[in-house]
Amino acid sequence: MTDSSPRDRAVRAVSGGMLAGWALTLAVYRPGFAMYDTLVQYRQIWSGRYDDWHPPAMARLWAALAWIAPGQAPLFVVQMTLYWLGFALLALALARNGRVRAAALLGGIAVLPSFLGWQTVVLKDAQMTGALLAATGVIGAGWLGLAAHSFTVRPEPVEGRPAVRELGPPFDRLRANGGEGAGDIVGHPGVLAWAAAGVLMLYAVLVRANAVFAVAPLVAMLVPLGWRARVAVAAGGVAMVLALSPVINHQLLGARDSGVTRTQPLYDLAGIAVRAPGADVGLPATSVARIVALNCAKPYFWDPLSDGGPCGADVAPLARMPVAQLYRLWVGAMLSHPLAYAAHRLAHLNSTMRWLVPYRWPGAPPTLHSERNDLGLGSPGAVARGWQHVGGYVVETPLGWPFMWFGLALAGLVALRRNRSAEAVLARALFVSAIAGEASFAAVSIASDLRYHLWAMIAAAIGLVIGWPAFDRRRFHLGAALVAVVCLPAIVTRIALPLPPQSYLGMLG
Repeated sequence: MTDSSPRDRAVRAVSGGMLAGWALTLAVYRPGFAMYDTLVQYRQIWSGRYDDWHPPAMARLWAALAWIAPGQAPLFVVQMTLYWLGFALLALALARNGRVRAAALLGGIAVLPSFLGWQTVVLKDAQMTGALLAATGVIGAGWLGLAAHSFTVRPEPVEGRPAVRELGPPFDRLRANGGEGAGDIVGHPGVLAWAAAGVLMLYAVLVRANAVFAVAPLVAMLVPLGWRARVAVAAGGVAMVLALSPVINHQLLGARDSGVTRTQPLYDLAGIAVRAPGADVGLPATSVARIVALNCAKPYFWDPLSDGGPCGADVAPLARMPVAQLYRLWVGAMLSHPLAYAAHRLAHLNSTMRWLVPYRWPGAPPTLHSERNDLGLGSPGAVARGWQHVGGYVVETPLGWPFMWFGLALAGLVALRRNRSAEAVLARALFVSAIAGEASFAAVSIASDLRYHLWAMIAAAIGLVIGWPAFDRRRFHLGAALVAVVCLPAIVTRIALPLPPQSYLGMLG
């Protein structure tokens, strides 16, 4: 009997490490953290009355699993299992291909406290991230050679380069002769892999309203199509999800209309009103004056304009307006005052991307305790709180700045050029998903919590690790240098600006 090869031992080590990471996370962080949104959904489960302010798909899944254990534990196990499954499938594929260090780096990303800390909170953002990571793992393992899949070989040279050749077992790995790193590869995961990933992606777009802006481009980049067809697939996917989501939420899942679709136009109309005096935003001048006086149109979030906010009564006419009329007013105000609208959206984008903001800009540190409640939803123990404390420091570094990950995703995308290796295909899809998802915040976003960017930051990090062999290093280093330059004013503002309020009520004003 011969000894196993170094690669086999590496695969076993990666498997054991990922399994240990999953088990330790469940043991240390059980039963998961519960925040305000978690409590609201838990009350819906026990009352049997659902609305669409929080994702009905998540609430229905929680209700279906409630027989297993009380509290948030069932959903916590689901999102952590999906999270570690995605990392494990990708890491094992890399280890089988001889990239053991890259597999270890994925493990490091998985336990990074700024990522893991938010993933352990039972919220729609963590559910979305877990589902997309598992879907990416299933499809990505196929691309990288772990899962069952089929390849179609291009026997002829591509753009003057030699024909691809087979490099051997355990799965046929196809590279171009003479190329550095990975070469040309054409293939696709199997039907079962796509079916499983499709279910996970569907769940992701149902639990997070703007998830579709990341999911549709991810799918489009993973299918073997030309760029025009990919744009059409992504645009069609976004349009289809936006059109069908209300039908699914209200008719299929039985959720009541909560008025959540009014929040975006209401926030934008208030932002236009304070920047364009006299603009027709459907509010009397006295209400606009009060919004200005109380500084209720905040770049950080829309909450001062909510029912319980200091300016809730002032925007009540908009909240009561029929949705079609409100949207016509919204579009009209944007077209009539494009500069005011752009200034409002850019101010919010800066806030949520955490670029030119003060040190300790709220909404970034992972929570330390579950929200106080009488529902029996507990908190993890001291070890988990210790790692969350570490996460609170990490989020104040560039590792917790969404704009930095956005810039690195752009740098990675440019560095891939026209490389068509398996690594390049998967990394490019992750970069495009991260970039498109983050870009959507320029138009569709009303709050600045770091957890909203969890998937995009993790996708960019994974893309950097997987795509590294396929990078044009000169282009990537140039892009990374530009990202570093953009980080300089972010550092300056964090030093120069005064600390913001550190409580929710303080931010409300």
